[in-house]
Amino acid sequence: HTHTHAHTHTTPAHSETGFKTVFSGRNDDCAHTCSGLQTGTTYTAKVVAYTLGNVTGVESPSVSFTTGAAAPQQAPARFRVAATTLDSVTLQWEAPPGPLTHYLLYLDEEGKDAYAEETLTAAATTYVHTYLFPDTAYRYQIVAVNETGEGPLSDIVAARTAQNAVARFLGKGRPAPAPVSPHRVSRALADTHVYWKGVTTN
Repeated sequence: HTHTHAHTHTTPAHSETGFKTVFSGRNDDCAHTCSGLQTGTTYTAKVVAYTLGNVTGVESPSVSFTTGAAAPQQAPARFRVAATTLDSVTLQWEAPPGPLTHYLLYLDEEGKDAYAEETLTAAATTYVHTYLFPDTAYRYQIVAVNETGEGPLSDIVAARTAQNAVARFLGKGRPAPAPVSPHRVSRALADTHVYWKGVTTN
């Protein structure tokens, strides 16, 4: 029988430079892994057999394939605190280039060791963190994700929820002191009166 060897050729779709030989092997080598390809690019491949005399045979039919996209190369841009209230923080950002599957938002509260994680849709550019405590600091960090993996993390942004009016008036956010213990009690048949001394604040 005639001994042959094969050349595998690939080219990016719409390439103006033609096919490039990426493999040359014996007739029993019937598989090859193409490496060093560009992400998110469509390639066309074909195989050609040669005899020992280096006579070119008929080319195989071409096959096309598309490499996967790279993970996001940039963090979400302009990640920032847009607004705060007594019990909420509103965050905003701009999407990085390329298709995304979702975002991961990491958040924690001042003085807490653990952090929480929220999964947001790829279309999201705003998040409202609700049910928070007044006058409390929170921190946030976000990352964009696609089918390949996670991109770089954003910078950490910090926010503090607003103080309520009583806290601002009494102590600029500090808890009011406790009232002095009751010092006199008078009793009647059906009621009891408790007296205490009021507190002062600076």
